[in-house]
Amino acid sequence: MFEVKHSLGSTVRSLRFAVAVAFIVCSALPAAAQLLNEAVWFQRPVGQGVVWKYYHFKNLFGARQSVSYVEIDLNNPNVNLGINYRDSYVGPSPGTSSPDYPRALPSTLAGEIAGARAAINGTYFNTASYDSTQPTLPWGGGTTFLKAGGTTVHTFDGANVNQHAMGILFNNKSDLIISRKSLAWQNRAPAWQNMMVSGPVLVNNGVIETYSSDNSHANLRHPRSAVGKITSQNKLIMLTVDGRTGESAGMSCTELAQVMQALGCNYAVNLDGGGSTTLWAAGEPFSGVVNYPSDNGVFDHLGQRRCANILAVTSTNPTKPQFDARLTGLSYNTLTRSGETLEVTATYTNIGSATWTGSNVKVVPSRPMARVSPFVPSGQENTFFTMTPASVAPGQTATIRLNLKAPTVFSNRNYEENFALWNTTSGYFGPADGELKVLTTVRPAIVGAPPVLVVQGTSEGPNNQWYVEGTGTWGNSSVSFSAPGVANSGTQRYVAATSTNRYADFKPIFDVKGLYRVEVAFPYSSNNIDSVNYSVSHLNGGQGFTLNQNSSALANEWQLLGQFPFGTGSNGNMGVHYVRVYNATATGNRFYSGAV
Repeated sequence: MFEVKHSLGSTVRSLRFAVAVAFIVCSALPAAAQLLNEAVWFQRPVGQGVVWKYYHFKNLFGARQSVSYVEIDLNNPNVNLGINYRDSYVGPSPGTSSPDYPRALPSTLAGEIAGARAAINGTYFNTASYDSTQPTLPWGGGTTFLKAGGTTVHTFDGANVNQHAMGILFNNKSDLIISRKSLAWQNRAPAWQNMMVSGPVLVNNGVIETYSSDNSHANLRHPRSAVGKITSQNKLIMLTVDGRTGESAGMSCTELAQVMQALGCNYAVNLDGGGSTTLWAAGEPFSGVVNYPSDNGVFDHLGQRRCANILAVTSTNPTKPQFDARLTGLSYNTLTRSGETLEVTATYTNIGSATWTGSNVKVVPSRPMARVSPFVPSGQENTFFTMTPASVAPGQTATIRLNLKAPTVFSNRNYEENFALWNTTSGYFGPADGELKVLTTVRPAIVGAPPVLVVQGTSEGPNNQWYVEGTGTWGNSSVSFSAPGVANSGTQRYVAATSTNRYADFKPIFDVKGLYRVEVAFPYSSNNIDSVNYSVSHLNGGQGFTLNQNSSALANEWQLLGQFPFGTGSNGNMGVHYVRVYNATATGNRFYSGAV
């Protein structure tokens, strides 16, 4: 499989935690230990006093977890905070001028705030849409108490422990508290210009909240958003945990609280989560979305959900790090064999201020840093990679190729190999949302010549997992197929009469790179067309052929196309070199995909 990822780079800094040890109870130790001992956060300044950090845990709370957060220095004179929102609405959407009203993508809400450098989705909201049968029923907007810039937006002050338990209150960045709800909650409103109420409580005065066993909202794992304060350093943390994919399980509120406490927060509150969980940073790709929102069900940056409000931090532009990178392309084979060379090609954009050369930038195995990779033979630690061009100025693109040597295995083994860019002075850097990660299966070395391989275009035929039909109508035929080695199931695949531009591909994954003899076979029917096209895609290009499928003398016998060089590359569950059968222009009758 070829993987192409767009990733985000960073400058290296040492990981620092302000952990109030006295407050770490026994249940918090696993999270704290992994955060402190395993995570070396990729990070990038996105504003003066605003740093975005990311780490993809292989095993946190017994599962893969994707954690992103923004650390805000409230002592920085350039930093300030704000809330942007959409209010509830009565009636249909007001038109194309405000297509998101009364909800909007977090990236849209963030982009409307002048000087915004980072933002996180806010509180729970009315998920209902306009109902024409109840035209006066409000829809959209938040469902918890909200005050923004001196304007009280929502006054509802419910008692739901999941949603109305704690508030973020501030007049400006120098005057911010995160406080548990009191009996006189609304009476506090006149004293604060901004109040965002949410819940459940995560950490209060250094103590992790406990939840009843029947509180499924808190106890089940979901994508989560949270805001916490490190009062000893006067720093704010806006954090997201992704979920609902194989790459990130999500967390319970207890697990999330342990993470916030391990990062030093002695006050923290859970925000709206699930599909709403979104973290935004200015200047980043994918509209600034830096976490992996789950609303599209895919582990990418494209699954934003329209929300009611956001908490944003404003600042001035950051100072560009000397060494920073953005990964824009990554390709390699996900299948290799012991002793073979696995070539990995990555493209990076230099988004730092320093020029890359062979003397100041190299590639090293990561997770952990400075480990020995089984794919890098001893003595080749500085030669298994190349960078083109040899000098890469800021703004330019580098192509980095890794020549990895597949280790010896005696049965199929899956590997996850991680590599990082390394500066000889400051350490590793970029990309911030994932290292250069290689996922590949290594197979044992093969002894002797590979066996004859038959791929048939039927559900019961041999190796049909490597057969794929193009768009258009294909059908089943009960015609007999008697070529040696094929299945005569009575469901041979064919293209119906009068069809044009139909094709089927045979894409086996070859065990060994080499020269292969290619033969094709097809069943006979008097309705067959007499000019069927075949093409072979191979290491040196491609070659075309034409066979008469309306010849009973040729049918049900293997017809030689020639000998061609094939590689061991894969694309998903199929090979990258293949044979295609198709009819480019002929019409009037049928042809069969047959077998190869």
